[in-house]
Amino acid sequence: MIWEQRTKAILMLNNLLERGQVKCHQYWPDGAANGDENELIFEDVSLKVELAATEKCDYYTLRTFKLTDLVVRFFFYLVFLTYIEA
Repeated sequence: MIWEQRTKAILMLNNLLERGQVKCHQYWPDGAANGDENELIFEDVSLKVELAATEKCDYYTLRTFKLTDLVVRFFFYLVFLTYIEA
């Protein structure tokens, strides 16, 4: 959906864990600095999510991600060698 709709930002209003209850599962890479991977690959939708930057502030954390489409597409390139321009 992010790829199809060309989403520019996602706003998350809750934490992963609140009052001992799981509110959200982490579906993004947290980076090597936090003991996690820098990228996640979702093969079922052929997308790769890479953590590009993290900015931690007092009241929020801003993360920048790079989203890559992993679908390889082939196309034809046809050249007529005997075509003579009139």
